[in-house]
Amino acid sequence: SAVTVDTSGINVTGVVTATSFIGSGANLTNLPPGGNQIDLVADGAIAAGKPCIIQTDGKVAQVAETLLPTNPPVGNGDSTVTHVKEMVSWVYDTSRDRYVVIGKSGDAYWIYGTNTSGNTTFSWSSQFLLLGYALSSCMSCYHESQERTIFMWWNSQQTASVALQVATHGPDVNSAADFNADWTYNVGNRARPIAAIYYSQVNVCCFMVQDNDSNLGILYMLDTTTSSTISQNVVNKKATITLDGSASIQFGGLATNGTVLVAAYKKGSNSGIYYKIITGTNNTTYTETSEAHYTDGSITVEQMDITYDSNAGKFVLVYKNASNNYLRVVVGTLSGTGSSATISWGTPVEMGTEAIIGVSCEYDPTRKETLVVYGRTDTLGMLRYVSISGTTPTWGTNVTLDSNFYPCTTRGDHYSIVANPDTYQMAVAWVTGSGNSGSASRYELITGASVQTNITLNNFLGFAPSAINDTATGTINLPGNTVDNQSGLSPGTRYFIKDDGTFQTNGSSSVNQSHGGLVAVSATKGVIVGQGGFT
Repeated sequence: SAVTVDTSGINVTGVVTATSFIGSGANLTNLPPGGNQIDLVADGAIAAGKPCIIQTDGKVAQVAETLLPTNPPVGNGDSTVTHVKEMVSWVYDTSRDRYVVIGKSGDAYWIYGTNTSGNTTFSWSSQFLLLGYALSSCMSCYHESQERTIFMWWNSQQTASVALQVATHGPDVNSAADFNADWTYNVGNRARPIAAIYYSQVNVCCFMVQDNDSNLGILYMLDTTTSSTISQNVVNKKATITLDGSASIQFGGLATNGTVLVAAYKKGSNSGIYYKIITGTNNTTYTETSEAHYTDGSITVEQMDITYDSNAGKFVLVYKNASNNYLRVVVGTLSGTGSSATISWGTPVEMGTEAIIGVSCEYDPTRKETLVVYGRTDTLGMLRYVSISGTTPTWGTNVTLDSNFYPCTTRGDHYSIVANPDTYQMAVAWVTGSGNSGSASRYELITGASVQTNITLNNFLGFAPSAINDTATGTINLPGNTVDNQSGLSPGTRYFIKDDGTFQTNGSSSVNQSHGGLVAVSATKGVIVGQGGFT
């Protein structure tokens, strides 16, 4: 730059990059006026004031992180718990950033855990007694709206009418006293939970159970109170739905698209899978369809599960062909509403020639595919993802989890799968012995996708002073210019662009100065600094 002084004042020729200011700098204009700008076509919508990159196709895009599939998926973080060791079921408490587990160690116990070591394993609490009576079967469900975990278990030392018990916690999940486990909070006769899911349409946790005495399948719709006093936090039964009044139900699964709930189950010795579509009007009133029947020829189904792929907008049903123990998957399309709702099923696709023992599936919102976890008859635990195109499912690569891999439910033959949205991972739990008689419960993190940024060491362009719609042409202010539409800046402070397009300062950990950024001249404006401009 060149600086001259004449009667008009101080004149600057060229680009001035300012690194500190005295005063607010609120009246600072573009440097140089009208320059250091370029008009480009946007690839994706760009918000006002956001940093941008130039792509290889000449289009401009907002700096952002995206989730891309990891192929093959990675199973890591194998962790062993020897105290709560049988019939475990767990959830991820998103409000408290921790896993919460119910299981058996003779009596009913619970523990909590967190990710550790760079999200490659777990750290677990000591065990906490839930109730001092023998546990025969259990299940857990996280009520997302009320931010409470509901435990359901069969207390085998209570009489039939009060044996199926429930508990929830107060504002914390830190100690034995945080769960209200008064046995008088029961929901029904002794029963074995098969599946559980949060149904957001009417804010209830749904538990599918097999009644021990009648073998009937029952749905219990539950919510909780949310008092800050633990003793006042109780589970409320809102409704009870009988799935079938005449036949035994041992295997089953629950899935929801947020609007309807689908309960699918194996009934007696019949072939195929039966299901009902349930729509909640409120948390006590539900509309049911007539019982429908999906058949895959004359195949007799045993283990099975169902989930909803929100990316494809389809229900995904996995099941074992009892004649050869091979796993199959089929995709279902929902149509209609209320009692007239129906599901049309596509063509099933067999996984291969691996004989299985037990299966569970859960939609992975990070990878946008369905995670299928199964055990082989040689006791190896495996996973595969299922992708969907139209109504056609495709099996992904098989990945080995561990040996000595057994289901952790006494009915349904399921493994317990949860999603951790904070680390973009899935996690699966199992037990080490058949019939839930092992010496430990096991837990493993599954990474099916990784976070990647679109900013590199040479593609930062500048900032969009105004919003630009996708495919529209808009203006980008280049380094040396200024940009408005910021907030909360401190004049004179350097702000470096992070991988997700937000800012960090020198006070932040692991500061990356190479992406460029800006120097604040007011709370809402900064001078743009290019890559390498801070070093």
